[in-house]
Amino acid sequence: MHTPSIPKEDTGTQSPPRANVPLIDSRYRAPFVMVTALFFLWAMPNNLNDVLIRQFLMWYISPNILMGTFALTNVLLLAVAITKPGWIGLWAIMATSFCMSLMYPTIFALGLKQLGPNTTLGASILVMAIIGGAVLTPAVGWVAERTHSMADAFLVPLLCYLVVAWFAFLGSRIRVSQADVLHQENLHSGTI
Repeated sequence: MHTPSIPKEDTGTQSPPRANVPLIDSRYRAPFVMVTALFFLWAMPNNLNDVLIRQFLMWYISPNILMGTFALTNVLLLAVAITKPGWIGLWAIMATSFCMSLMYPTIFALGLKQLGPNTTLGASILVMAIIGGAVLTPAVGWVAERTHSMADAFLVPLLCYLVVAWFAFLGSRIRVSQADVLHQENLHSGTI
């Protein structure tokens, strides 16, 4: 049995130069290159998807409808990941990134819509809301530890995408009272 050596005190003498130690152990080189290439190849179509959404789809489809559709698509993909753990679930989880490219900017724009003088406050609250990602990650880990299943832990982001879909379809609607509409019309016509 190998016991770890205790580091010696620095006596001021230089240690001999280290031999050529590879950055990555030879048995991990192929998987490292494959994973790196996979992320690179995955990022290219994801960025292309982002450009296509911004330049094409949002000209023809209302942003809240598009975001809600993408959120529901992510719900379905996570449902697949939960019910089919393994390679199918892994690919479903990876496919969710294609639907996330427009989430935050669209939530931000819809959340600030018609806030008037409260736009700065609303923007700062939305920026601070990003901390939710830091809170939800441990929640996923907590569920995984309690259920002993990473697949079941994906219920946490699934619920989050349901909230995003609710916001897109219902929560982002502007609720203006009839009195506010009349007041705005009077301001524009000059009767006030």
